[in-house]
Amino acid sequence: MFKKILLRSYENRKRNLSLLPHTLLCNDYGDPFDWCSNRDLIIMKNIIMQNLLDKIIIDPRVMVGKPIIKGTRITVQQILGLLVQGASNEEIIKEYPHILKEDIYACLLFAQQALDNCA
Repeated sequence: MFKKILLRSYENRKRNLSLLPHTLLCNDYGDPFDWCSNRDLIIMKNIIMQNLLDKIIIDPRVMVGKPIIKGTRITVQQILGLLVQGASNEEIIKEYPHILKEDIYACLLFAQQALDNCA
């Protein structure tokens, strides 16, 4: 996942213009990737969200059609239940070593999208 660091451009501060934020994308170690405009950041966020949603599938032949993590028989409902009970990401991964932290985020994103579509 990416961390966002909001920075103000030096030229805007120098000229006292309206300070338009720019975003520097960093990996988990704080190494910068590239400068992005806010529009580029929105596009990148949508791509990341779609990649996460691709990890969740619904197959009527697996777990009676409940949403599952792709390549497993672990349902989104199971992961959400563990999180509600207070399990950390690390505890869930320890319990199910064949899933990744991104799979847990995908479950949360899927639940959020499902609730957004109901409203």
